[in-house]
Amino acid sequence: MDDNDDNNTKDLYDVTLEPCTQDLGWDDLKKVTFAVELLTDLDWEASKELVLTDRDGPATIAEGVSSAEANLFVDLLSKVGAKVVVIPLFEGNTHVFEENMNDLYDVTLETGEENVRWCVEDTVLAVCVLTDLDWEASKELVLTDRDGPATIAEGVSSAEANLFVDLLSKVGAKVATTLVKEQTSFDVLLIAVGDQKIKVIKEVRALTNLGLKDSKDLVDGAPQTVLEGASKEDAAKAIEALEALGAVVGLINECSVEIVEETDECSVETVEEILAELDELIGLDAVTAKVEELVHFKELADYLEKQSGVTVPPALNLVFTGNPGTGKTTVARLVAKLYKALGMLDKGHLVEVSRADLVGHWIGETEEKVMKVFESALGGVLFIDEAYSLSCVDSSRDHGHQVINLLVQFMENHRDRLAVVVAGYSKEMEGFIVSNPGLHSRFPSFIDFKNFSASELVEIFKSEAAASFGIEINDEVAEALHDWFAEDPKENEKGNGRLARNLVNEMVGKMAARLVQNGYFTEEKDDQSTQKTVAEGFTVEDIPNARLGGNPVPVGFYL
Repeated sequence: MDDNDDNNTKDLYDVTLEPCTQDLGWDDLKKVTFAVELLTDLDWEASKELVLTDRDGPATIAEGVSSAEANLFVDLLSKVGAKVVVIPLFEGNTHVFEENMNDLYDVTLETGEENVRWCVEDTVLAVCVLTDLDWEASKELVLTDRDGPATIAEGVSSAEANLFVDLLSKVGAKVATTLVKEQTSFDVLLIAVGDQKIKVIKEVRALTNLGLKDSKDLVDGAPQTVLEGASKEDAAKAIEALEALGAVVGLINECSVEIVEETDECSVETVEEILAELDELIGLDAVTAKVEELVHFKELADYLEKQSGVTVPPALNLVFTGNPGTGKTTVARLVAKLYKALGMLDKGHLVEVSRADLVGHWIGETEEKVMKVFESALGGVLFIDEAYSLSCVDSSRDHGHQVINLLVQFMENHRDRLAVVVAGYSKEMEGFIVSNPGLHSRFPSFIDFKNFSASELVEIFKSEAAASFGIEINDEVAEALHDWFAEDPKENEKGNGRLARNLVNEMVGKMAARLVQNGYFTEEKDDQSTQKTVAEGFTVEDIPNARLGGNPVPVGFYL
């Protein structure tokens, strides 16, 4: 597809900067000036004049930039206190293939006085503007001598990575990017059919291998996804063919597979450290005991091999059963690290997938998606969440059973290089295991994750409040929380630990609303008064639907 084709013009925007001399102090104005200098072709004096000049309206600082570039302008300038407005010039089609559209990059900076001696202050200020670091932390990062470069951005888009490179290179810093995740698959969306419906149905049938009726149903139901997880080339061909028939087509999200964690030689934890992490998890004593059995099994296998030369095959595969929010994914990550620490797997990373990452829409697509995912998990743990969804659809068009067949074969061929953990509701997972004769023998170990009790949910709440907001909960407030969790155990089952973590955020929001309603965070209340009140933290009234009795009980922030 030709990116210069008029029909594929990208959305373009102007970025304007509102007058800010009345709203910002001099230190902030200097940061805005520096940000403008970095982001534009203006030098310091011209940037300073643009920022400090009072005018009736905003000043344009970028013309005809892409949405990604416009968003970066907004993010950076808003960060230093400036008011930025984006004005759309032309809204093009959504399906343009941009170079490296959803690739992700890490950005690294050469640090130490030897590398930045001629541009220390500018580099520090650039890092301060571009990252979440304050001035002192940015200065420490820039001036510290280290064996290799320092990572200043992780998993950013190509547009963001290019901006980092452009801006830091502009002040003389040495900066580099590393591709860490490359987009390889796309979804194609049929938005509107146009006047040649019959021809569009025939084209959809050719693209998907669906029958005539299914193709017609898909077209009649537009907007509908025509291709899911297609390669860039296949997506481009599909778009070109459908647009030639007058259909309106969109290119939407990629189908991604999350590699949750991958360790390297310098970051490998010991078995003892990993088991200690497990012990710290609230309400998972029974789970921890089952995981410790895996360690003891490995110790026995090593002993038998040493004493008699008998090799006991490792039992790597596990079934995790339980409701959502009971810690299954967290434990799967630790199991992956544990297998590496025990020498049972060589990488110890976790690849987390669900049905959508494995099942295709037409013959041949499922196998392609499955093999790509399975191969990415070699040397680590493949974690299939809600695995029962692969076996519960009773339809000749569904490819979930094909995924299971491929899984069984792949596990057999790579039994020493791959561990598979399947997870889901208890009853449904029993049905999954019996859906294929090859699964039962390959998943001998079940670990059941029980629902958290009200007391355990209170402990999870305390842990989250302390870790995220520096809040300590006293006994009286804890009792009120216990009553809140105990009121509806069935409702707790829907969220479990996730419910407790969400409650922390909800109560922080209610506390903030209460403080604002009482006039805090305004000029009428001095900083000392506001800080004192904020430090008092939650009251019982902040607990949703709490049964109030007596005086509100304060809990405090550590400030």
